[in-house]
Amino acid sequence: AIQKNDSGTWILAGPNTFTGGVEGVGGQLGIAGASVGGTLTNSALGVGYTGVALAGGNTSSSQVITLTSGNTNGLSPGMFVFTGGMAVGDVILGISSSSAFEISTARAASATNEPIVIAPLELSNTTVFATNPGGLTINTPVVINDNAVAGFAGNYNLTVAGQMYGVGGNIWTISNTLNSAATLTLSGGFYSFEPTTARILTIEGTGNTVFNDAITSLGGGVGLTVNTLGSFTMGTNLVSSTAFNDGFTLTQGTLNVNTAGAFGPSTNFVTLSGGSVVPGLNLTSSNSSSQIVNPVVVGGNLITLTNGTGTQIEMANSLILTASRILTNNLSGSPGLLLSSLNTVLPTIETATTTSGSNVITALSSIANLRVGEAVIGSGIPAGTIITQLS
Repeated sequence: AIQKNDSGTWILAGPNTFTGGVEGVGGQLGIAGASVGGTLTNSALGVGYTGVALAGGNTSSSQVITLTSGNTNGLSPGMFVFTGGMAVGDVILGISSSSAFEISTARAASATNEPIVIAPLELSNTTVFATNPGGLTINTPVVINDNAVAGFAGNYNLTVAGQMYGVGGNIWTISNTLNSAATLTLSGGFYSFEPTTARILTIEGTGNTVFNDAITSLGGGVGLTVNTLGSFTMGTNLVSSTAFNDGFTLTQGTLNVNTAGAFGPSTNFVTLSGGSVVPGLNLTSSNSSSQIVNPVVVGGNLITLTNGTGTQIEMANSLILTASRILTNNLSGSPGLLLSSLNTVLPTIETATTTSGSNVITALSSIANLRVGEAVIGSGIPAGTIITQLS
């Protein structure tokens, strides 16, 4: 294993025969070659882990990790390893049996059936760049430290095809400052090791990013914030990614929506505070049910809807204004913008009860036709109250 712990610039070229992964703490890390890591051998990232997928954990504060899935074949002392409850930089100290191994530092008890990441590329405020003009594909799993930045820069395309993992405990940030002619593609999936608390993954910088990742989690919800001077392209239907439930926010940049269901389950809020929204297809119910089914919050005035391959957007859930807002519609479809939920008349609950100091309203009749994001009025209910959850 290799640890880079300085503010300088390193370049890993191949062929390399080391095992165990790479940890970057600060500075810039150049990686040579067209495709590295994963099951490849002798690449710039050395020899990847080729064993079976592992899961496990520890039941009390201990250095011993017990496997509930897989075996220790292919593991060796010195390899970087990560799972819930561990810290970036932990390594395998020894192999106890075919179903257990020891780590370098005792860690608090964790869930006992978590995925275990072997020989990853671990990033803590380190920026990765490709040296190959044809671009670089990283097949190695990538671990992003919490409250830290994983940076991607340079002149050439970068694709992260390995699974990305977020360390539990705080937010994660991906900074893309690639040259405008290059693209960062995230296609291996994102997994949060946060067990309970919702955390935000922020995409920032100046470069163009393609996000084709499924979003999963140990238990805590995941939100996605885009704050870029470049473009952010969503190309994966995330309706079934139930962990993607802490909202999507666009603060600036160009958002290319190239698929239905890009914003996750229908209860996931979409907040537009700035930037441009560009449909890659007609996002309408008449186009294979491709309408936006999420509540949309207009949180700023600098929002523009602009033609892409598609020229229509249908918002089929609630449209919520945080104040008087301007939403600029430059879509040329007929209609370009359809607010279909505003054309639906829903029944009113005639009677309900509230409890002082509580945000729960108990209906005395059916709530079957109510939706998250709709306004609620009634005695003792402040103006501007909306439905945030149905239970």
